[in-house]
Amino acid sequence: MMNPITSYAQNREDIIIDAFFEGKQKGFYIDIGANHPTFDSVTKFFYSKGWSGINIEPNETLFNLLKADRKRDTNLNIGVGEYGAKVLFREYTDNSGLSTFSSEEMNNNDVSYASFKTRYNDKTLSVKSLESILDDVNPPKIDFMKIDVEGYEYEAIKGNNWKKYRPELICIEANHIKKDWRSILIDSGYFLLFNDGLNDYFAINESKYAKNFDYSSSVLMRYSKITSYVPHFEKQDMPNIETELPKNYHHRGSLKEVIKGSLYSLQVSISNALVLSIINSKRINYTKRINSITTISDLSFEKNYTAIIFLKKITLKSFSILMTIFHRLVRV
Repeated sequence: MMNPITSYAQNREDIIIDAFFEGKQKGFYIDIGANHPTFDSVTKFFYSKGWSGINIEPNETLFNLLKADRKRDTNLNIGVGEYGAKVLFREYTDNSGLSTFSSEEMNNNDVSYASFKTRYNDKTLSVKSLESILDDVNPPKIDFMKIDVEGYEYEAIKGNNWKKYRPELICIEANHIKKDWRSILIDSGYFLLFNDGLNDYFAINESKYAKNFDYSSSVLMRYSKITSYVPHFEKQDMPNIETELPKNYHHRGSLKEVIKGSLYSLQVSISNALVLSIINSKRINYTKRINSITTISDLSFEKNYTAIIFLKKITLKSFSILMTIFHRLVRV
């Protein structure tokens, strides 16, 4: 009998990983770029089941939240890189998920989020290699590792000894690829098991769990309903628009910029939703890996590339028209 389940993660990564480790009651994880202990967390689901692990988060505010919430875990306030060094860290105060050590990603954010007037603080933080961090902690067998470091994935992966510290499954955000880190994992005895449209899932070649993983039967057919966790905000936690808007956007024309930025965000969201709708339509036909890599990328982004680009162009054009109408109607 299928049961409903709640995901805490951004893209239901926790549900996919749980399906991969079907039947495993307790285990050990490493969360690199852990962010918040609950919201959009890949490891909260497992912590609630009794798992434990290591959370690595350079943002001091988020680290303190992790330390308070994850008593069983080892929580580290440090960055992960190729080797030990002092590196500039840009901490975005409006959107902590954008925070990064990658200078290229900082430049991209300056362009992509210019209309939001995103605020940030630059600080120089200590970065250590993953191998040296794990040498200090001396973890037990690692079941899975999640890496989400906004464009700094290559450095994080390069800094580990994959023969010595070898998680069975690696979930890594794959939409900020600056250097080819996939070849490092493949050369270290991993293969690309799955792609969910946002993340790559690499499994060790000898994985016993990978042989039984199939997205349609392991995830889609396993649960009657998958819902996303929605945090409960107390009244005092909600921003007062009347006071916050003048305080944060006080110059002439700023309201228009805020609305413009919101429309742009909506444009991107709908565009991405169209892309993912194609991916999801292919998930039903997802088959087991047979002596080769079969991923959602293979099934959708390659075979349906033309359709995806066409849909994105339609979306962009539609919002361009809306933006034109907006500029003509709004005068602030």
